[in-house]
This record gives sequence, structure tokens and C-alpha cells, in this order.
Amino acid sequence: NIGRALAVALSAGVALGFQSLSVGTSAVGLTVPTTSANLAIIANVGTTDAWWRDDGTDPIADTGMPLWARSERIFEGLQNLSTIKFIRQAGATANAIICASFYEV
Repeated sequence: NIGRALAVALSAGVALGFQSLSVGTSAVGLTVPTTSANLAIIANVGTTDAWWRDDGTDPIADTGMPLWARSERIFEGLQNLSTIKFIRQAGATANAIICASFYEV
């Protein structure tokens, strides 16, 4: 749950950086500030749904895991957070806006 991850990150972790992505019709990945980042809190702050994959493979516009508009997801314990990639929902006319905060915990 997002509250638990945020509490852990803020109490025991080191904030490492922030990134905002405009996600369109081509898959885009995160630019992770350091290899020591092992927790990311990612939010879709826009009004367009997005799809993600965390195995380094590009998602396509209707396949992957959904990250609904105005929702968030915690990525914790991945060996390499830079393998996470996003694409906007098929048929959408606006880009999804994805924000990510990176921590070492």
C-alpha cells in the first residue's frame, strides 16, 4: 500500500531523485538516478490511463499491466528499476503523465 511505502521511504530511506514523464504512443522507461535505488513510488497524475511492464520489454497500448489515471504503484525490490517501461492507453488523445520518486531503503 502506498502509505506504508511512503512511510518506510521517508523514515528509513534516502531520497534519490524525482522524474516526470509524458507518456505517449511509444514506450518510455525511467531514468533511475543511481543503481542503489531499490524503491520507486510511481503515480499516474494525469487523466489518461497507461500500461507498464517491469521486465524490460516494451508494453503496447493495450497489453501489460494497467496504471489507471490518478493512481499509484510501488515498485520495491526490483534488481533494476530502469527496466520499468510505460505507454499510454490505446485510443487516448492525451499523453499520460507519470511521476516517480526514487529511494534507497
